[in-house]
Amino acid sequence: MVVLQKKRFLPERLEQLIRLGFLMPPEYGGIKKPVPLLTVEQAAHDIECPIMDLPDGRTLYILWLSLVADVPGTRLDYYRVEPPWPDSNFESLPSFKESHVGEYYKLPGGLDFPREDILNFNFVKSGWRLPGNRVTGVLCAVSTTAIPDEFKHGATIPVTVRFFNRTGQQLAATTAILWADRPAHLPQRAKRLGAKVRGVKPKGASNPPANSAMALPPRSIPGSSGQPSNLWAESIEENGSPTATRVRTHAPRAFVPEERDETTRRRP
Repeated sequence: MVVLQKKRFLPERLEQLIRLGFLMPPEYGGIKKPVPLLTVEQAAHDIECPIMDLPDGRTLYILWLSLVADVPGTRLDYYRVEPPWPDSNFESLPSFKESHVGEYYKLPGGLDFPREDILNFNFVKSGWRLPGNRVTGVLCAVSTTAIPDEFKHGATIPVTVRFFNRTGQQLAATTAILWADRPAHLPQRAKRLGAKVRGVKPKGASNPPANSAMALPPRSIPGSSGQPSNLWAESIEENGSPTATRVRTHAPRAFVPEERDETTRRRP
């Protein structure tokens, strides 16, 4: 009975060691190696996961991902980003020491993120051993291959990310939807219409004379009760339009800023 328990316990223990990344001796090569269960999902809307044209012609990938391992200590050694077009020209990102502002990592193109949010920094020489809880962060990649012209600004582009252990075994994969940030590929707009609109006149419209009293509405005479002056109203009723003499005499100065009538000026 004890022997059967030992035989059953040994494979289970070896499976746990394999999940943790330990290499087994050759005599244990016949043991079936289980694939660690790892779940990877996109953790943000596509507008927050852009694929960008950089000024130097390169392409920047930004993917917000969420990873959770069923077995704590599951080891990831490298990842691969696969856009929907052939691309084998991915480059290494600059280290945090080479490109940072305070505790923020500065990506090519000017974007920056807190250092703890960058998943790339977890892939060290000994691999990345995932904790027991969920990990969320941004995975970045840079390629010298430009985005094909068929993908315009604002397009949604499916990009697959695969994670491997050091033996090349794929542990997880997901397809994230990225938003194409390509302002240089916006449709060419016509010239701004602002200047034209300011110079366009409606058909049949004519500008009133500069000195015309009808260009402005009647106003109250300073010092009055706030109602339009009687002379102003009478001039409209009698003649259909105010006479120049009465307007200059009784209307506010804002209407006619011309010269005064020297013959009617009262002397003290």
